[in-house]
This record gives sequence, C-alpha cells and structure tokens, in this order.
Amino acid sequence: MKLNCLLLSITFLFFTSCYDVQKPEKPDHFLDENEMTHVLVDLAIISAAKGIDKRKLEELNILPKEYVFQKHQIDSVILAQNNTYYSYHLEKYNSIYKRVNDSLNTLKKIAQDKTLIKLEKSSVLKQKNLKSLKDSIPKKPRAFGTN
Repeated sequence: MKLNCLLLSITFLFFTSCYDVQKPEKPDHFLDENEMTHVLVDLAIISAAKGIDKRKLEELNILPKEYVFQKHQIDSVILAQNNTYYSYHLEKYNSIYKRVNDSLNTLKKIAQDKTLIKLEKSSVLKQKNLKSLKDSIPKKPRAFGTN
C-alpha cells in the first residue's frame, strides 16, 4: 500500500512538474546586444561606485540605477523584459556577458595605466624638487689629512 502511494505521488509530481516553457516574446522596446552590453557595463560601474563611496553619490543626488536608466532612456521594466528575453537565448546572453566582462577589464586596465602614469609623474616631480632643494646645512670644505 505504501509503495503504491509512493509511486502514485512520484508519478503525479513527474507529470505536474513537466510543463511547457514558452519562449518570451521580443520586448516592444528591444535593446540589441550592443545596447544591452552598454547598459550592463554602466550598471556594473555605478554599482561599484556605490560600493566604494555611497556618500559621495548621495551628496551629488545621484541615484545609481535611475542615472543609468535616464542615460539609456529606459526603465526597470524595459531592462527586466530584455533580460528575460536574453536569458532565454543563452548564446546571446553569454555573448553579452562576455562583452561586458571584456569591457570592464579594458576599463580597469585603462584606469590602472592612468594611475601608474600619475604615480610616475609625481615621483619624477618629487625627485626634481629634491634636487632643487638646497641643503640647509652649509658644507665645510674638508682639508686633506684631517679626520
């Protein structure tokens, strides 16, 4: 009896869990792969900025997501619809996220290079300043043979 009940339950769960997944329709305000990449890159950057200095964003009255939405002339619904559409099309979705990752790595490298250049310039300036400073204690000429 218990075995029959268990088999019946498993069969019921098997048939009720298998349902037809419908392909999401293309959104009315469709973002092509390039636009979607730009939106996701901007969201990643603004999210990182928020994590680093949230207070600065608040002082400037910048709401991170709203800033990105205004920049790209979209809203959260449009982003969600496009995200759903692309998540169904995994090859496109993976391509988009690979491009996002590549873009972020490129931007990171550019930022690191700029930081390195600034450090090198400040190091060169410090060396020039040190050379141009005169010693505050005058040097006495040393006579030969005296210690």
